[in-house]
Amino acid sequence: MYSHAAALLLLAVSSTGTVAAPRDVQISRVDFNSGIVTLHNFGSEDQALDGFRFCTQDDNEVFRYSAAAGLNGVTIEADTDLRIHYNNDSFGGSDDLNIADIGGFFAGPLDQDAYALSLYFPPVMFGNGNTMADHMQWNINGEDNTFADERSDEAVAGGLWIDDSQWIATRSDARGIILTDNTGGILHSPDNYIVIVPGDSDLDGDVDQADLGLLLSAFGSSLGDGNYNPEADADMDGDIDQADLGILLSNFGFGT
Repeated sequence: MYSHAAALLLLAVSSTGTVAAPRDVQISRVDFNSGIVTLHNFGSEDQALDGFRFCTQDDNEVFRYSAAAGLNGVTIEADTDLRIHYNNDSFGGSDDLNIADIGGFFAGPLDQDAYALSLYFPPVMFGNGNTMADHMQWNINGEDNTFADERSDEAVAGGLWIDDSQWIATRSDARGIILTDNTGGILHSPDNYIVIVPGDSDLDGDVDQADLGLLLSAFGSSLGDGNYNPEADADMDGDIDQADLGILLSNFGFGT
């Protein structure tokens, strides 16, 4: 006999075995410098997040669960973002939440080292990848980490991640990770993401002539100027100068 939770799960699964609307909500961006994880609703309908929960782990913390009711009352409208602030520096906008407001526990800090981030939808069964909405994992140089991968098997079994030994390859100076699959596809691998490093002014995953052009067009500007481009501010000191140019040139050719 099926339990009530199992019956609800079956209702959420289509005849092809893939999960319907909850998996429209995916992790679209991770910003290491700002400590923000962005969720995007790729669906055509608003998605209520009642009962959704995060499970996070890094190289020294595993099974860190957000509060069971932490996302109750929160809705992501169709084709919009929700930003989760690890540094608890959100001012309470409708599209921003602090992890302190969500409650429970998150592995921290949110940095470039081994980290796995999973989002579950109700009825949440943490050992069952079929109740997982999305999953991503990263580490320096893409190295496998068998401590932080405690939910990777479930993500693979649930059709969300290609292989538990594959990690998005970051660097110690990486600014963030961006999902490049904008189709709302479910199965992801490291190939579906780009890593942003200092000097990547156009956020396309490489540092090339186009980035140099953007930096030069903003050269000499400062924070608050109309010509200031924060992505061209490679050292993030509030102005775009010779130091930023040096960083860009040192990273020139990355990703190409």
